[in-house]
Amino acid sequence: MEEIAPLLPARRKPRERLGSAALACVLAIGILCSARARASSPRVISELDREAGNADRLTHDEVLEYLSAADEAYFYCTIKSALCANAVCTLNSDKLTANCGCLSMDSDAGNPAQFTLGWSSFVLATSTVFQTGLKEIADFGSVRNETADKLCAASEDGSLWADVATGSSEGGSGWGGKIAATSWNSVTDTYFDDENSNPESGGLVCHNAVCANCVGAPCFEVEYDGVFDLTCICPVTAWNSTCPFARAENKQDGDLCETVSSEKMSCAACSNVVDTFSWTQMEAYIDAVLDADPTQGNAAQCPSQGVDWFAHANRSAET
Repeated sequence: MEEIAPLLPARRKPRERLGSAALACVLAIGILCSARARASSPRVISELDREAGNADRLTHDEVLEYLSAADEAYFYCTIKSALCANAVCTLNSDKLTANCGCLSMDSDAGNPAQFTLGWSSFVLATSTVFQTGLKEIADFGSVRNETADKLCAASEDGSLWADVATGSSEGGSGWGGKIAATSWNSVTDTYFDDENSNPESGGLVCHNAVCANCVGAPCFEVEYDGVFDLTCICPVTAWNSTCPFARAENKQDGDLCETVSSEKMSCAACSNVVDTFSWTQMEAYIDAVLDADPTQGNAAQCPSQGVDWFAHANRSAET
């Protein structure tokens, strides 16, 4: 019998459907700004493709179907990763991505990264090894241990994003060896209060906000505002939306909502709000992530709202 990696029930994230105007904007910007047309280019089979034993990619329709069927299922990886649950982000000029300040997370069996397959990690959808995981969920209800191990390892060493770039387009070629981590949720978030543990802080909800989704995003050793040691490039998935920022700032402080207001269209915050997309829209996002420059974050324009970096650094030194 094939060993199957245990997949836990999906933790449902609030999904805010983009309005028709916003979706049209994403599609139009994506088509106009993308420098590549992948469908007309021969696909280069990456090393991860070969290791996955599946050089043939899923069809576009299959990928979209399996992203929905995966339903945010996840397994755990004891790897170094990034945590963007509390990120404040600078909106990039493409309006599809944002540079977000995130925390590096050590490899810790007591606090593993949560590798999620579904629409929240759609930016990885052109990776063949990621597609293999999606198909195994559809076929077996879970991911094989061998595939889970490959996904965890590729996430930690950055080759998962090399697979996205090599297998889908020429974008990201300048990243070679520069990805420091991949962003995932963690089992425990010890750096910030949440609504349940401290009702007086956390649980902030912003309306008419610009929201980013950082699950699966590539991250780089670029500090953000002296608070976060990494910058991750995250797709901006909601405008003029209601977005919860459960651990971002004290409820009594309304600065975050003003900062990420759609009226300004200059900043965003990570909220894991994501919808389903067409293949064309999804490609536009992936191309934009691959083309983005992680050094363009502007903390003066979009300041962080979390704890000082020294608190995280001191905790890491103690463990």
